[in-house]
Amino acid sequence: MHHGMLSIPSTAAMLKLIPLLFSMALVAGALSGQEPPPLKALPIEITASGETNYENGVATARENVAIHLPYTDIYADSAEFNPETLVVHVEGHVRIYRDVGLYV
Repeated sequence: MHHGMLSIPSTAAMLKLIPLLFSMALVAGALSGQEPPPLKALPIEITASGETNYENGVATARENVAIHLPYTDIYADSAEFNPETLVVHVEGHVRIYRDVGLYV
């Protein structure tokens, strides 16, 4: 049994967790005495071994998708990211790592 692991029961719960992770990163910066950067200023890297495209303002990636943000890494079979709304939708074998913790 792994300690510190949190099980997310549904896709809807997973989608609610992503903004929470962003908020946690901002709060951690504020608590350290630093002014947190605007959310849109944070670097976001999305890679995949399969198809990737950008249509109608939404980035889509398939097969072994990795999304890297400051202090957070998200892995899934497929993902969509809207940079205007900052909404990430991930599906299939989703794993979220925050610092050293794993959220399944």
